[in-house]
Amino acid sequence: PLSEETYVDTKAFSEGLAAAQDQYFKYGFINTKGEVVIPFEYSTVSWFKEGIVAVGMNENGKMRYAYVNKNGERLTDFLYEEAKDFQNGVGRVKLDGKYGLVVYSQKKVVLDAECDQIAYDEKDKSVVICRKGDLYGCFNVEGKQLLPVEYESVTGYEDGRIVVKKDGRYGLYDNKGTMLVAAVMHTDQVAEAHPYYQVFDTTNGREEVKVYYKDQLLDIKA
Repeated sequence: PLSEETYVDTKAFSEGLAAAQDQYFKYGFINTKGEVVIPFEYSTVSWFKEGIVAVGMNENGKMRYAYVNKNGERLTDFLYEEAKDFQNGVGRVKLDGKYGLVVYSQKKVVLDAECDQIAYDEKDKSVVICRKGDLYGCFNVEGKQLLPVEYESVTGYEDGRIVVKKDGRYGLYDNKGTMLVAAVMHTDQVAEAHPYYQVFDTTNGREEVKVYYKDQLLDIKA
């Protein structure tokens, strides 16, 4: 039974399971009846999210993390310096100071740990933004590259569009990586302007504003 006498420590239940710590200070998981469903063998554990939990083992003074499902099956080896809780079927991991993704449905790393920083777009959770140095690109949650890491900024919108900045100009893509507006606009309001946008043309020795609808030049002045 679940009691203070049985376990040194217990955590809150998540998805029907709770982490508990035995007298040897190892963590496992118990169900609501107090039955052990995942053995006590981990140095640290997180909470279950989407049927998966990040667990840590102290190896030679270094904490390394892996993912485990509710049956106690290990989905990855203990390789990672960090392993974030799953979200949208994806876990973010850190290896040798770089970040990547693990997808549960494929039980494998789909984006090698190559990013200096990685995060879900705040407005579109199907897009993962990768930073390398001072440049940004993005991937979908299955690790497919949508935009190369070559932009000064990448910002997502709730409707699935992505605004990028390159060489001080702004452009627009959808969340499949298809270009909607080339990176030629001076304003970051490109998403509001689409499918109309402006191009600042200096080919005649002076800056001339041309207005386009999609890829068609319109005979009007901005």
